[in-house]
Amino acid sequence: MQFVPQGVTYASDIEKGIFICYEIKSCKQDVYSGHGLNFYGEKNYIVTTMETYKELQPDIRDGKLTKHIMDLMGEKTIPSYGFMVPVPGYIDLRKTSDTYAEYENPTPIDSYNDWKLWLIYESGKHFVRLRSMNELLFCMLRAKHNNSC
Repeated sequence: MQFVPQGVTYASDIEKGIFICYEIKSCKQDVYSGHGLNFYGEKNYIVTTMETYKELQPDIRDGKLTKHIMDLMGEKTIPSYGFMVPVPGYIDLRKTSDTYAEYENPTPIDSYNDWKLWLIYESGKHFVRLRSMNELLFCMLRAKHNNSC
C-alpha cells in the first residue's frame, strides 16, 4: 500500500491524499485463490508477469475478473483496478514498437536484472476508498512493525 499526499505544505494536503494498493500475483491460479485482492484504495493494481496478464485478458474482457474481485470484497460497486507488469529497464515505454515487442515476446524474468513496472492496463475509473484515511494509515504503520493489517 502506498499513500500519496497532494502536497506537504498544509494539513489539508494530507487529507486530499490518495491510497494506491498493489497485489502481487504469480499466476492466474494465484489471482483466483481467494487470498488478497483487497482493493481499498483509490487506485488498485495487480502486479504480475506479462504471461499471467496475457492469460487473464479474456477474464478481464468478459468481466469474470471484475466479478471475482467484487465477490471477494462483498461490494456492489465496481472497483478501479489495473495491471502492472515488469519490463526490462532498456524498454522505452513511450515507443509503441518497444512495448508491443515486449508484449508479444516477453523477456524471461530470470534473464535480466534491471526491471521497471509498466502500467499495461487500467480500468479508468477512480474508486471511492472503502476505509477511512485514518484506518488505512494506521494499518500501514502497524504493518511496518508487525507485518500485519
